[in-house]
Amino acid sequence: MLKKALYQKNKLNFVLSIILTISMALLAIYVAFLLQLIINTIINGTVGDLYKLILGSLLFLIGYALITLLRNFFKFRYLKRGLMQYKETVCKKILEKDMFFFKQENTGDYLSIFVNNATFISDNYLNATLLIVYNIVVLVSSISLMFYYHFLIASIVVITAFFPLLTSIIFGKSLSLLGTELAEKNGRFTAFSKEILSAFPIIKGFKKEKTFLKLFLNENTQLETIKEKTNLKTGYAGVLSMTLSYITLFSVYILSGYFVMSGELTFGSVMIFVQLSSYILEPISELGTLLPNRKAAKSIMEKDEKLLSTIHSPEKTQHLKDFTGRINLQNLTFSYDMVNDSIKNINYTFEQNKSYGIVGGSGSGKSTLLKLLAGYLSNYQGKLTLDHLEMKEICNDSIFHNISFIEQEIFIFDSSIKNNITLFSDVPESQLHNAIQQSGLEKLVEEKGLDYICGENGNQLSGGERQRISIARALLKEGKVLLIDEGTSAIDQKTSIEIEQEILNIENTTKITVTHKLIEQVLRKYDEILVMQNGEVVETGTFEQLMNNKNQFFHLYQSTEAEMAPH
Repeated sequence: MLKKALYQKNKLNFVLSIILTISMALLAIYVAFLLQLIINTIINGTVGDLYKLILGSLLFLIGYALITLLRNFFKFRYLKRGLMQYKETVCKKILEKDMFFFKQENTGDYLSIFVNNATFISDNYLNATLLIVYNIVVLVSSISLMFYYHFLIASIVVITAFFPLLTSIIFGKSLSLLGTELAEKNGRFTAFSKEILSAFPIIKGFKKEKTFLKLFLNENTQLETIKEKTNLKTGYAGVLSMTLSYITLFSVYILSGYFVMSGELTFGSVMIFVQLSSYILEPISELGTLLPNRKAAKSIMEKDEKLLSTIHSPEKTQHLKDFTGRINLQNLTFSYDMVNDSIKNINYTFEQNKSYGIVGGSGSGKSTLLKLLAGYLSNYQGKLTLDHLEMKEICNDSIFHNISFIEQEIFIFDSSIKNNITLFSDVPESQLHNAIQQSGLEKLVEEKGLDYICGENGNQLSGGERQRISIARALLKEGKVLLIDEGTSAIDQKTSIEIEQEILNIENTTKITVTHKLIEQVLRKYDEILVMQNGEVVETGTFEQLMNNKNQFFHLYQSTEAEMAPH
């Protein structure tokens, strides 16, 4: 999948890059001819011959420059498009993942694909492919020409020139393994660095700077140790390769000199052998590094593909058509760890366009129930139907189109207030204005303007302002069901009441709200309140009914009132 992505809509750039690379390699070989002509002309030729040679050299240089420019143009287009399509495919596969399973994975691994792995693949697979072709053409052409000029010298040069291949045999496998290990360590280091930056307030608040610096140094040491091992091994391979290469050079000089002295070769021919021998040695040396690195890049691609191919949602074919907003639960049970049930055997029906409040103590399963209703968790038992269609069979696009969910954990983009509300989409001004008004954002917009930059995850905003933006974002979606998980927890009570009343007044929407704020003025507006305890719905009814029952809700309400009362 990922290898295919490198060449999708990129074959023309790749083919032209290969053709022009081969042309450059052949022109490089032609330099050996030019050197022979220059030397022989200086020794045996006339001034007129020299002028012709100068003109021919200029034409060669112009041709070489033009081909090199064209090759660079198509090469860089090939590299750009290949890498863009690689990262685009990765991003697409990530966005296709099931939300529940994605949250269980380490996002640092994905970040490493975009930052470290993509660069490694660009250098050691895409670009290396062209370099391998170039070196093979130069190597084969040089060997062929050498045999054409002098069989004995060519035979000795070829035999000695392939000594450096011992380098690849000795170090190739270990360098490939080190390359893969280095990519993995880079991924871990990137992920850990991201965690430190994300956890900065916790590290400072708990005075754990030294602890995390020690952990950082440990990760950094491991990474740099692998780099050092790789560099040392590459250095050893280089020294061995260079030492063996000198054997070839000395053989060429000594043999060529002998045949010049015996009159069998001209001095210009010696220059051809010297030049061609370097054209044999350099490609062998480069191929010894390029081939293991390309193999390492392939291993990284396979590793990335395996990561991207982990559990996805099963194929869903049902679509919600004319969804009313009615949700039915039958024996609904859910467990995060497949051992302890977070939701236990819930039977309930949320009717179209009504308002529901969900209350209960911490850990009672309120947020989990909302995530199930939002389609975020799909591996439940029992039945969860939207207008008689089973949630597990409805495609995610259809679910998310009809259901708006305001979570406790709010993410704010480092962009404008407007972009954070609209999620970078064009929306009618009237709809945007209504969402701003109903979410209580008018004052913030008046003071700072819609173009105000919110900062990384909204660090330029208060908690209440971030919550208002998340509410406006959900209201703008105009889904048939609106789910709110503690949507006004960071907002003062007066504003919270105003916003909740605005939300509860929205027509043609089923509204389900989880709240810790048990405010009578708001609770009386719900058509029904669900009381949860240990993952079960233990009581339902209107505010008045529940207070008269004097059961679980009554005691919960009384304890909340006692906590909120001034001391």
